[in-house]
Amino acid sequence: MAKAPLPIKESGLIATYYEILGVKETATALEIKTAHRENALLLHPDKSKTPHSNEAAAAFRNIQLAWECLRDQQERLKYDDSLRRIREKDNEAVINAQIVKLSDMNCEICDIEVEDDMGLLDQNNEIDNHGNNSMEQKLYSVPCRCGDMFEILEEELQEHDTAPTANIRELLWDCRSCGLSIKVDNDI
Repeated sequence: MAKAPLPIKESGLIATYYEILGVKETATALEIKTAHRENALLLHPDKSKTPHSNEAAAAFRNIQLAWECLRDQQERLKYDDSLRRIREKDNEAVINAQIVKLSDMNCEICDIEVEDDMGLLDQNNEIDNHGNNSMEQKLYSVPCRCGDMFEILEEELQEHDTAPTANIRELLWDCRSCGLSIKVDNDI
């Protein structure tokens, strides 16, 4: 069976096998088996009462991948261990993230090209020579230890400031080159 790409959640993270089956990570083997059967019956091409789409086929393959892994106790233990290591790595990135004050970052005004299908841009924004809408926005930057630059738009900072902090990892910015993380302290 060809592997389907695992689904991406709204948070941008890849869904776990447990999430694909709709069970808790503490689920018993029987709960996992029951969830697999229910999901498989809903999406199996021969059993489904709705026309089969590419998304349904991919979802069915993901259900099968999850089942193949979680039904075997040894495979499940390996999978749980890999989840634990991924989470520890994320937690380590949060702990080791360098805190950078916004007031210590370089700030410049740059033109950002935007689409304005709904006419929401105000009169301070311009249309350039090519008919593209542009908008002035602050770009904050600070050098990374590897020589690359962290570049953060003012809009991204505002999104972070208003976003719920359920996932602390979302408050970090990663270097494009080396993976070092920073957390920006908005002290302005």
